[in-house]
Amino acid sequence: MNRLIGDQQITVSAHWLLSDSPVVNRMLSVEMKEKRERTLNLDGLGIEMEQFKTFLEAISMPAHPKNVVNLLKLADYFQVDWLKERCEAHLINCVEIPAIERFQLIERYQLNKLKVSLENILLI
Repeated sequence: MNRLIGDQQITVSAHWLLSDSPVVNRMLSVEMKEKRERTLNLDGLGIEMEQFKTFLEAISMPAHPKNVVNLLKLADYFQVDWLKERCEAHLINCVEIPAIERFQLIERYQLNKLKVSLENILLI
């Protein structure tokens, strides 16, 4: 299956994404353009190809301050809950990203554990 971002394209196993992403699973289980063309156009996400490649590699790569927010964005979009939880766990202890920046992610990505953690820090 091909993924398009701008004028760049990458081919990955549809089976691999189907097993991890309910979004891809739905797109490919009904008669949508994506199923017919075997292509997902990701231009509307506001991400670059390198960010998407990082997302694809995330299964075997731990989150770190340089990639955790991009991974979180993609994990949320593709509903890869285990990766989203891993990113949240990293953000709880991530001193490299200021607390205010982490706090801004809470509502958008529904990071309740991060919210509790940051609220406890503010109460101390």
